[in-house]
Amino acid sequence: MPKKLLLIEGDKNVLACSRMLFKHYGFEVDSAETLEASRRLISQNKYHIVVAELCLENKSENDGFEIIEHTKKTSPGTKVIIVTYLCDSAIKRKALEYDIHGYFEKPVSFDNILKLIENI
Repeated sequence: MPKKLLLIEGDKNVLACSRMLFKHYGFEVDSAETLEASRRLISQNKYHIVVAELCLENKSENDGFEIIEHTKKTSPGTKVIIVTYLCDSAIKRKALEYDIHGYFEKPVSFDNILKLIENI
């Protein structure tokens, strides 16, 4: 059975490319562009992995931290991976305090993300 994955990304082009790549590698993929859509999907579905950008429509890392908190509360077994353009050590430290399973700064190779997911 393929792993079910939720992609959360505010950039439609990045989202479409990432979705296509994950589907190519056999994942069942849902996607969201907003905080509200991601919350709804996480509440309604069971995901093995959530791959999320920290900044969505509000252009603030708070969206991403809300996604992490909601995922941990609603679906504690779901693994969370952050892929973000924010290159700030304080934000990275804060994200890692949530016991996420990966943190990547963009640009990142899709192979690096895939390798991490394969090892989870």
